[in-house]
Amino acid sequence: MGSKELGKLLDNWVTDHAPGRECFFAPHDVVLSPHIVARPDLVYVSEKQCEIINEANVPGASDLVVEITSPATKQRDHKWKKAL
Repeated sequence: MGSKELGKLLDNWVTDHAPGRECFFAPHDVVLSPHIVARPDLVYVSEKQCEIINEANVPGASDLVVEITSPATKQRDHKWKKAL
């Protein structure tokens, strides 16, 4: 299953079960610090955390972040992104 299919499933679930929450799809930055910016495949932000969202990015930790790995990005995803 690719990011589009998984994203559609998550977005449908959020629409049906969790009004007031947000789902974002790549490219959408998650800013963890001034020097650490990640661009996960999917980002979910709960209603409690929605105030952290702005038009440019999601500043701070999200409730759920999904990174879909592939052979081409496996090394980077399993080392650098996993360490975040």
